[in-house]
Amino acid sequence: MTVSGVFFGYLRLTSKSVWPAALAHGAFNSFWSTFAALTIAVTSAEVLEYWAGESGVITLVEVALLGAWLIYRLNRKPGAVQRTDKLVGQPLAQK
Repeated sequence: MTVSGVFFGYLRLTSKSVWPAALAHGAFNSFWSTFAALTIAVTSAEVLEYWAGESGVITLVEVALLGAWLIYRLNRKPGAVQRTDKLVGQPLAQK
């Protein structure tokens, strides 16, 4: 899946490490092999692969939407999320 590369690239860029992308790729492959083994074909295998397979229409639409959302998040302005380093609550009393 070429579009899933957007997700793996997003993980690589945001984490500054290759390992989250490598682990996500392994999880993706494991999911698809388990999903394929548990799928009961109601119709012919070619039709099922066309609609719901790893390169199927449904999968392509879902991954394209995920990719578009991740690209949107990556291109947001850095100041959009305000971060504070203040402690919540009162400090503990010192004895």
